[in-house]
Amino acid sequence: MWNSCILYEPSLFADFLAKEGIEQLIMTGLLYCKEESIRQSFKDTMSDVAKCLLQVGDIEVAYGFFLRLLSKHFQEISDYPCR
Repeated sequence: MWNSCILYEPSLFADFLAKEGIEQLIMTGLLYCKEESIRQSFKDTMSDVAKCLLQVGDIEVAYGFFLRLLSKHFQEISDYPCR
């Protein structure tokens, strides 16, 4: 669904990211959820979203947001080497 929305109107994802709590939602889905299938689904979705954003030319959001998120939480992420 997100990929279709981004292809139709790329600014929708930037608006989504501006909402309070989105960063925590993404980190929870990627790292903290106990279900491996949910973490995998979040990873696949975020990867697909980044690729879609690159297709529409929104490199700042595609790389900027995700790199900032990963670097900000690097210590937490390194505590989950198998994920």
